[in-house]
Amino acid sequence: MLERFYTFLQTYISRFSEQTFLLTLSGGLDSVVMGYLFYKSKIPFAIAHCNFQLRDEDSDQDELFVKKLSQQWNVPFHSIRFDTLTFSKENKKSIQLAARELRYDWFEQLRQQYQYDYICTAHHKNDVAETMLYNLSNGTGLRGLHGIRALHKHLFRPLLFTNKNELLAFAKNNMIEWREDVSNQSNYYKRNYIRNKVLPLMKEINPQLIENMVETSVKLAEVEKIVAKSIEEKQLLKKEASYDSIDIAQVQQAASPLLVLSELLRSYHFSFSNVKQIIDALGKQSGTQFLSSTHSIVIDRGKLLISSRNSEPNTDSLENNVLYADANTCTIAHKKYIVSQEEKATFALDTLVQNVCLDMDKLSFPLEIRKWQQKDRFKPLGMKGFKKVSDFLIDQKIPLIEKDNIFVLTSKKEICWLVGMRVDDRFKISKKTKHIFYLKQA
Repeated sequence: MLERFYTFLQTYISRFSEQTFLLTLSGGLDSVVMGYLFYKSKIPFAIAHCNFQLRDEDSDQDELFVKKLSQQWNVPFHSIRFDTLTFSKENKKSIQLAARELRYDWFEQLRQQYQYDYICTAHHKNDVAETMLYNLSNGTGLRGLHGIRALHKHLFRPLLFTNKNELLAFAKNNMIEWREDVSNQSNYYKRNYIRNKVLPLMKEINPQLIENMVETSVKLAEVEKIVAKSIEEKQLLKKEASYDSIDIAQVQQAASPLLVLSELLRSYHFSFSNVKQIIDALGKQSGTQFLSSTHSIVIDRGKLLISSRNSEPNTDSLENNVLYADANTCTIAHKKYIVSQEEKATFALDTLVQNVCLDMDKLSFPLEIRKWQQKDRFKPLGMKGFKKVSDFLIDQKIPLIEKDNIFVLTSKKEICWLVGMRVDDRFKISKKTKHIFYLKQA
């Protein structure tokens, strides 16, 4: 076991003996064997233990057991107690998901604080198979099907070279003691049911089930790399200022548009059924919209435009959405502006499109700030006649997804500024202007 452990470390981490590792020990068989292997290998490590306070005295005994191990091995020991039930209820998460979030956040805090190179968890081959089946039962993409990675950024799983039976035999042969978590025998949780019921039945069909599933997970991880590289090379996803975009033609040219788009939209929380609907709608007219729990997608002139559903602009800092002449600042669409009154004779005119200079004597205060409306029209600077704002936005090729975030500044209900885009010709600075109302983006 030790020799295979060495080989596995060398495969993933060069000069591993010079690295420092934070081992996450629960006190159970898997994590204690992991600690024992590091101890025997004389590799620098520290121990982190989470007490989730879910099993009364047993949780405290686990903590005490792991602390004694750290003293026996003479390594640093970190521990923390979480009020997991309260966190779970307040954040509307399952107990397992709450515990996972709490521990991984804390592990990362420790890693940064004490400058450990890697966080190590005691996942093994059985966990890979269990995770694959769990994800498959819930519906997943390539990422879920390849199970657990051995190394991902600062997270390392040094036991993925072995399985549960080998760990148990090694512990018994080396007279290693560990703590039993009786909750692992309960089939209340789906993962436990898969571990205790589903996998044993499947192993009756094929005794090599675990090894075969691990091998499949490695292959699927390689497929995911190929897909990710193809997406990256073609630059299918582009980041804009307030939205992301995907070129529809490039997606349709892919060998598998459905697979490519599902991978592209994974981080935006669109389900596979959502992606199928989007694929079916790619030839439809602009304006078709799709929603996930966190984002919206709009089809617009050959592109999929993606924006956060929580990015709605606000004007909370404006009293009744109005702007008075003596204001010092205002906020429009999350952007802060410095407001001032200037004398034209001593002022250097600002022509930046994000700022605005208006003839103050032509304004009637208070000014109103609001979103543009379909009925709106104004006289764009330099034009003789009026133009609908909707037509102006089309001429400027403003994406549909950005049109909802466009505001106007009005004086007596007349538009004097299409915010960040164009001044109305009637309120421009002229030779006759004496006083300037100036909004400068902070």
